[in-house]
Amino acid sequence: MILYMDTRQQEGKHELKIQYWKSQGIELVTKKLDYGDYMLEGNDTLSIDTKKDFTEIEGNLIHDHKRLVRECDRAEEAGVRLIFVVENECGICNLAQVDSWQNPRYWAWKFKHDRGYKGKECTSGPKLRRIMETFERRHNATFLFTSPEQSGRLVLDLLRQDQ
Repeated sequence: MILYMDTRQQEGKHELKIQYWKSQGIELVTKKLDYGDYMLEGNDTLSIDTKKDFTEIEGNLIHDHKRLVRECDRAEEAGVRLIFVVENECGICNLAQVDSWQNPRYWAWKFKHDRGYKGKECTSGPKLRRIMETFERRHNATFLFTSPEQSGRLVLDLLRQDQ
């Protein structure tokens, strides 16, 4: 089985996944993908985009929203379903639990806010969950959650199920 990995994946940041796939006899081929980070050879209907943590997906959804929408729209136009796998160490494993996420920038924002800072509010867990739910509805995307140690297994299971 051949698993394509996007050429833009940062080297050294996906070692747990790569080790798992190698242990499963998966051949990993680096290739430019138009959407997502991983696809199986011969299956052009599903792509998986991994996020290293909630801070990354929050940044994508809030600050890089237009680019993320374009990527989802391109995938949908091509008949590809896009699943975002958000790795996390907080034990969050479903969308409802995103409410419990604590933004690591919150205390710095609160400190400034309490001293008169008038900038944008820091994204809370409940706000991020609502944004994700809306994004799923509007852009035919899905958000799933796992630990970094289980990410490789989940990506492979999702891609195999879709064959």
